[in-house]
Amino acid sequence: MNYAVLIVDDEPGIAEGLKFLIERYLPECRVVGMAYDGKQGYETAMELQPDLVLSDIRMPGMDGIEMIEHLKKFGYCGRFIILSGYAEFEYAKSAIRLGVEEYITKPVDEEELVSVFSRACCSIKEEREKERKAVQMADDLETYSQNMKGYILKDILLN
Repeated sequence: MNYAVLIVDDEPGIAEGLKFLIERYLPECRVVGMAYDGKQGYETAMELQPDLVLSDIRMPGMDGIEMIEHLKKFGYCGRFIILSGYAEFEYAKSAIRLGVEEYITKPVDEEELVSVFSRACCSIKEEREKERKAVQMADDLETYSQNMKGYILKDILLN
């Protein structure tokens, strides 16, 4: 199973480094886009609809929290991982309130990044499996319903 990732960070060097780490250690993840501020991140996420958005919090213009609020408001359903050099409690509270998957601080530890992404991918996989089962159950119910209609019609016509 593959997972599309969008990286949003106002420091291009950090964004490139994160892309390198993700592609090196997480073969199931593919970086589909990079953005360098919250506004560009919002637009790119809405266009590409990635499974995961890895975003810095503090960026010029629209910050990561504002970007997430806008994305959720306008129907984006992907997951978020917040990355910040600021280990301030208020940011963590805002991120939790918005349903952010994980909150990690800079500098990023490679093992922590891999662990965080692995948990997020596992969560997405479980959600997809539940959705697949629900669709299968709906299809099975529709087939059963059609079969019953056929049996009832046959019973009416033969009696």
